[in-house]
Amino acid sequence: MKKTMTKEEAITFMVEAIRAKNNGEDIDFILPGFLAKPLASFHSMREDLRLCQSAVDKLMSSNDDGVVKASLWHTIIILYGKCFTDASSSGMSRLVANQCFSEGQQDLRQTHDKLMELRNNFVAHRGSTDNEFFLVYLTLNHISLERQVQIKSVKRLMPDHNELIEYKNLITHLISVVEGKFERAANKVWKNMLDNFSPEELSQLKIAGPVKP
Repeated sequence: MKKTMTKEEAITFMVEAIRAKNNGEDIDFILPGFLAKPLASFHSMREDLRLCQSAVDKLMSSNDDGVVKASLWHTIIILYGKCFTDASSSGMSRLVANQCFSEGQQDLRQTHDKLMELRNNFVAHRGSTDNEFFLVYLTLNHISLERQVQIKSVKRLMPDHNELIEYKNLITHLISVVEGKFERAANKVWKNMLDNFSPEELSQLKIAGPVKP
């Protein structure tokens, strides 16, 4: 696969890969966009959360320098938050916190709220947060009268080991939630296709499988 490609080239590449994988017994149908988007959304979330999970594991065992650790930590915050941010303009689905945690999972909900606060006020936006503090002060040289504006800052770059365990438990829980949503969406898609598409319409959506003699 090329490093960069157009949307048309990417679709052609994926269709060819599907056809190459087909065993000659299965029939593969391409889904119309309005049916595909929920499934694509949950698949993307699952992949993002799995990468978050790997980043947490890497942080818990890493001896890398501060830049690498900070990059892994920011990756976790950004990709986790991405699952919950509004994607309505693209027609994609997102997670809603109230639908992801039961009454008996308040610890997980609190960890979620903490991670989203970091996303909203520490990484994605420059808001008020307990992870970054600034003190701005003025310096005046009483002899030369030279004036300066100076800033002293303190930034908490990394969570501790116990916090990382909490984040890992949260991410593992959400992967399970997303997989459940994917399965329910897949069942709805199959029902929609079988109930509402004629054999002729389905044949037009076929991209791989056995051919009638």
